[in-house]
Amino acid sequence: SALMFDGASRDFPLNPDTGRYYGVTPTAQRVELALLIALGKVPAVPGLGIQLANIIPVAGPKLEADVENAVKTALATPLQRGDIAILTIRGTSAIRGRITVYVRFQDLRDPLKPIYQLSVTP
Repeated sequence: SALMFDGASRDFPLNPDTGRYYGVTPTAQRVELALLIALGKVPAVPGLGIQLANIIPVAGPKLEADVENAVKTALATPLQRGDIAILTIRGTSAIRGRITVYVRFQDLRDPLKPIYQLSVTP
């Protein structure tokens, strides 16, 4: 198990009931980091991250297509290796001038095939 990273707080949250960190599979952690980090922000791994800065935050089919393309590009390696299956990708601009990306994916490497849901607002 790997630690779950919370992009909103930029921290690893604790479970208030157990006092332990929340865990995710290593594959899910890789997906979380790929979607929560802006592309190019980690000099040691320049290909890690998602490029959302150039997407115009206006609701509609173009926003949805641009978000889907950005997510699939960020997750190209785990998708090509068969590590994950993307179930849903959705982009909204409910917060004026900002995009929120919602992604549901399944970890195909874990025997239990867990499904995770992330929301990202850069």
